[in-house]
Amino acid sequence: MIIDKPLITLNEYIKLERANKFAAASVKKSETLYCEICARNQMKPVTDYPVDVLIKWYTTERKDHDNISFGFKFAADGMVNAGILKNDSPKYIRNISHEFFKDKNEYCVIELITV
Repeated sequence: MIIDKPLITLNEYIKLERANKFAAASVKKSETLYCEICARNQMKPVTDYPVDVLIKWYTTERKDHDNISFGFKFAADGMVNAGILKNDSPKYIRNISHEFFKDKNEYCVIELITV
């Protein structure tokens, strides 16, 4: 699955939460919905569990990897909402791996690998 926009970083999300809890909830809802739509359009439901997840993050700026990888929370919730994954608990997702690349565009590619 390709998510063709940057997802909110952890630092950006924390700033929103501190400023206005409703703003943070709104962003969580919109980011998760965007990921859900991407999942519905690009993926088929997983039938064999557990899976490993590989996320390749492409970014234009030098951002801390832990801030960027926070976006997987929305992608995982979106895949569950879309029915691609039954759940995002350790019973269904065994490992999560992140790779980071510099690119002229910001996006991420998520692969589900049957174990």
